[in-house]
Amino acid sequence: MCYTVIYMKFLKNSTAIALFMLAVMGLVAFGSVRGDSVTMDESPHIVSGYSYLKLQDMRLNPEHPPLIKDIAAIPLLFQNINFPTDHTAWRDMVNAQWDLGPQFLYRSGNDADKLIAFGRIGPILLTLLFGWFVFKWARELFGAKWALFTLALFAFSPTIMAHGRLVTTDVPAAFAFFIAIYYYVKLLKNPSGKNLIIAGVAFAIAQLLKFSLVLLLGFLPAITAIWLILQLRSINIFRKDVFKAILSWKFRFLAILAITALIILPVYQFHVLNYPPEKQAADIQHILQNNKFPALTDALVWMTDKPVLRAYAQYLLGVAMVFMRVAGGNTTYFLGEVSNQAWLHYFPVVFLLKVPAAFLLFILLSFAAFKLRIYRTFRSIGLKNTFGSMPQKILDNFDEVAMLLFIIFYWVISVTGNLNIGVRHVLPTFPFMYLLIAGQMKRWLQGAPEIKNIYPLTAVIQLIKFYVKNAGKTMLIIVLLLWYIVSFLGIYPHYIAYFNEFAGGPANGYKSVVDSNLDWGQDLRRLKKFVEEKNIEHIKVDYFGGSDVEYYLGNRAEIWHADNGETTGWLAVSATFMQTSRAYPHASYAWLDEYEPVAKIGYSIFVYNIEN
Repeated sequence: MCYTVIYMKFLKNSTAIALFMLAVMGLVAFGSVRGDSVTMDESPHIVSGYSYLKLQDMRLNPEHPPLIKDIAAIPLLFQNINFPTDHTAWRDMVNAQWDLGPQFLYRSGNDADKLIAFGRIGPILLTLLFGWFVFKWARELFGAKWALFTLALFAFSPTIMAHGRLVTTDVPAAFAFFIAIYYYVKLLKNPSGKNLIIAGVAFAIAQLLKFSLVLLLGFLPAITAIWLILQLRSINIFRKDVFKAILSWKFRFLAILAITALIILPVYQFHVLNYPPEKQAADIQHILQNNKFPALTDALVWMTDKPVLRAYAQYLLGVAMVFMRVAGGNTTYFLGEVSNQAWLHYFPVVFLLKVPAAFLLFILLSFAAFKLRIYRTFRSIGLKNTFGSMPQKILDNFDEVAMLLFIIFYWVISVTGNLNIGVRHVLPTFPFMYLLIAGQMKRWLQGAPEIKNIYPLTAVIQLIKFYVKNAGKTMLIIVLLLWYIVSFLGIYPHYIAYFNEFAGGPANGYKSVVDSNLDWGQDLRRLKKFVEEKNIEHIKVDYFGGSDVEYYLGNRAEIWHADNGETTGWLAVSATFMQTSRAYPHASYAWLDEYEPVAKIGYSIFVYNIEN
């Protein structure tokens, strides 16, 4: 009775505990990002978002939908900010986000650090909302205790924290996949009008957060087909009930697309309100000049002077740009090689190096527990009965099945794609892994004791053995979770640079991968502090990132590049440039291998003092 009362109180307070965990996550996010310079992708996103809301003109950064940039820009609207509308990057150039971003932040009389700090508020709040949805779905499936376990995996994830604090699209994209699949599975299980509308709105929000969410157009129909096959136990589309079900779901999906189109229209209409149609048409022609489908370019240009269609023209331009970029690839460093062609093993290796070792052990433990449960089912009811009951078991656990299918679906696309941009690219699969792990851990602990002997004493002994064994399981889970949290706290505040023990920790991460896995330009302000503390009058700097060396270091810094050759004196080189330069023998920093750095600024900038 006492246990029941305590447990009921715990269930009642689980919401408060979850909110407390999210509050801690928020404090860590705001505290850890305070010293970070603007990262590579943040500069164009901040300037774009402000121009969208202030000027209703979407000439910048059309390759990403506007929603997360709008969210980031809202706090900036209440400040006295100078926007460089007279700069050639705004007036004359096409999508000159990389030029206008630094101009807006650092050379227009604005307080750059203040703009960046306020711009990051919205993305952090969205990340906390994401955590709430993770907790919500986990609680519906596994109960309050395991929902808090799932939330802990989310809140103390170095990868979620690294990118959830920034004005970038990676965590918003993960959030978008999560809520779209969550509400669509609800619709599958209960196809009511209310659930249809909610699923449609969630799908629309997803499309406004990142264009990679068009992948849902393939994934959601696929899981619908699986649901119908399992439910109707038939693939005969000519059977009346099968045909009727397919038709019903076809209309539901079309309704979701219609809701999405209706939501996208006013959002994009607002964003192109003051975007001159002739400028929009010229920009589309320039951006898509190498597009393999000229008819698409012509169609979008034709739409630009049509009051309603021009909003859709801007949306479809972004979709086209994403596919063009994926096809083109990107140049990156990976395990001693530099290439713009993707490696099939890139994402699996980076995942193994970048997530906490405790998380990898949770995955292995979950897989082992699942295999053991399947084996015991085979042994107890036989192979034939196991397979016979499988369709219903899949339906009963379809939330988890959908999660697993999404992880496989997204990883296959990522591994076979031509874009190796870091572990952040597979981040949408992380929250689904957290929920699947929670489900497996719950089942592993809740197995019923096997009482094989009718004699009371022997039965009691067997019962004691079961609870002792379960206590060991519980302790293992607690130890792994504590290790996971310690790994998270130990890297504070350098979450972008997190690498696990298998990679040799963050100090050795640069030997494996760079770019957004380690060095995204976040440490320039820390370099400034180092230069001031050491009273360095002159330092050569080769910086990779979205920040501005002159703004922070003034005349103390000399911009440097690898092709300048060997040098002496103080030299600061970003890890990304140091490693990628190895592909160019005549413009390489390989000569620095002979020297030990005086300091590693936040693990991403190597500082040398080379004597004559």
